[in-house]
Amino acid sequence: TLHQDFPGHRSWVRPNEDQPWVWLDHESTNKGVDPFAVVLAFPSHMFSILRGIGMDWIKLEATSPNSTQLTSELFLPPELASNSSLIDLLMTSMAEVNSEDAACLRRVSDGLTSRWAARGPASPLEQGCSQFRQWLVGRIGSQTGESQ
Repeated sequence: TLHQDFPGHRSWVRPNEDQPWVWLDHESTNKGVDPFAVVLAFPSHMFSILRGIGMDWIKLEATSPNSTQLTSELFLPPELASNSSLIDLLMTSMAEVNSEDAACLRRVSDGLTSRWAARGPASPLEQGCSQFRQWLVGRIGSQTGESQ
């Protein structure tokens, strides 16, 4: 991530053994800040476990060949569900992270589609994208009778 408390070098993707999910762990650089995990269930459901607080659920749906719709839901235990300040903070944080991600993804997409882009290895944090592509190719192949 780009967040100062959870930098990319303190995050990693767990092997998924060809299962339809990705698990990404984020460890904080600050003592006392709990780590969190982001899990993506293929094709487009993701949740973040907010240890000690609850969970957010994100659904990404393709609305056209060039656009998607993002829906976020927050799940909290009953004792926290009435805390409007906490809910506002969490929802604002989720929106900020999404905006940050969208800006980065636009720049990455622009770079990858450039005629000057050089092919090379993906970042270890992008292993989840590779896992998804492998899963998708396997699913398509099983439907069409083609091998990978």
